[in-house]
Amino acid sequence: MTFDPSSGYLAVAKPICRSTIHRPFGQTLCGRSLRWFAAVIVAVFAGGYANAQTKPKAQYWEIADKWTGQTGLRRSLEGAGFETSVFKPDQGLSDECDLLALGSFLSEDSSYRAWAGSASSEVADFLARGGVILQLTQADQTESTPAFLPGKLKISRTD
Repeated sequence: MTFDPSSGYLAVAKPICRSTIHRPFGQTLCGRSLRWFAAVIVAVFAGGYANAQTKPKAQYWEIADKWTGQTGLRRSLEGAGFETSVFKPDQGLSDECDLLALGSFLSEDSSYRAWAGSASSEVADFLARGGVILQLTQADQTESTPAFLPGKLKISRTD
């Protein structure tokens, strides 16, 4: 697996996916490996910094969802080698942020939905400077397609 921070491209190991994932993400992606996408992004992204002097920086936003009450995004990101901080939508994305991680079922939260509806230009700028977005499982009833996606990027989820 390789990560080139200067170009913002990821190459995914053959056992996971036979195609290359290009930025912006989702343009080329094996359908059967979507469920592994989150783990691959974290592993590859952190692996690209293995010999670097600084850790990659991640901002995360998660809630304890009403079904499981679980959290753990910060712990998982730190375990993968990221320096973490909480994403606060009213403060925006840090210029030093490499990864924005959006936790499971965050789409259930009204403050997330408000941010997502107005964040497409912020997200476009973040992606243009090489940022990565990792969005974990969301309910298609509350977010069938992420409202924050800029331009022509479209993703749909269904049951």
